[in-house]
Amino acid sequence: MPAPEPVEVSGLALPTVVASANAAFVDRVVDLINAARQQEGLGPLSPAASLTGAAQRQACAMAETGRLSHTAPDGSTMVGRVQAAGYTGWSALGEVVAAGPTSPEEVVAYWLASPDHRARLLDPAYTELGAGYYYLSNTIYGHWWVVDLAAR
Repeated sequence: MPAPEPVEVSGLALPTVVASANAAFVDRVVDLINAARQQEGLGPLSPAASLTGAAQRQACAMAETGRLSHTAPDGSTMVGRVQAAGYTGWSALGEVVAAGPTSPEEVVAYWLASPDHRARLLDPAYTELGAGYYYLSNTIYGHWWVVDLAAR
């Protein structure tokens, strides 16, 4: 995959993303989360482009800084990032992050094995989600994942 062109996002130069490999990984994460929800008798979460954009930017920011966090390098929180991406009028917001798992199956299994992450992914209050993934080889974890969950 060719190196993406950098873009400026909130004062941090980040690569533009969502090449086909990233899109396939993101789609698979959404499918696996919805399968887990279905097993629990919950409805599926619908992908929202603004949430996907916010999640993708955070995955890139974590990779570029080598820091697993819900706070971006510019100090913005998940709430600020989601609203800046155009997702407004929300009634519920949540986020899960991970670094290290190399596949969608691994990262979703990791989240579902953690009681706090599992509760967030299976919370019936959420109706939409956006997932982000970024691989940066020269970082401690390599693979960086974010899922933003919300409802309006």
